Amino acid sequence: MRKSLIQTPIFWELRNNRADDTAMDLLVRTTYAYREAYELWQQNMIGPPPQPPAVMKHDTSTGIAQIFADTAINSRNHCASQGLINDPQANPGDWHVVWRVWKLLKEDNEYSASTVLLVHIWGAADINQRRPTLDYTEVESGLILRRYNGSGSQAEMYMQKTLPIYRIFEKYNSVARNL
Repeated sequence: MRKSLIQTPIFWELRNNRADDTAMDLLVRTTYAYREAYELWQQNMIGPPPQPPAVMKHDTSTGIAQIFADTAINSRNHCASQGLINDPQANPGDWHVVWRVWKLLKEDNEYSASTVLLVHIWGAADINQRRPTLDYTEVESGLILRRYNGSGSQAEMYMQKTLPIYRIFEKYNSVARNL
């Protein structure tokens, strides 16, 4: 896979942090703090149960590449099933797994960056595209960048905004390849 295809979403997401990203991350943290406290209370049943937060948010895009935990789990499961990585299959329905992966995405830049390429591989399969390779065309790369942001008009806009950045990374990365 071209390095540019990994660099582009990370660069874009780092430069486009919104004020509500921090608020959404806080909602996820308070949701899981409550879930952990409630699970602990269930084991002891002493005193009143903890009160849930007013707004519960179980997942949101986070970390340097703004990836949802659910997306990371599904992409890692897909790549493991293809024999590309050695991760065990993870259950996206288990909140403990979602919380663990969400924290890794948020707090571990290496984990988050390595997940980008897995999201691209999973995304290619999702849109019946061949797996990203070194001979990917710009059109194919654009399709993968669009899929990185989901589907629909928002994903189309994402591709239109990130493809010029991809071209810049490709220009400078090609110089290094030709040394």
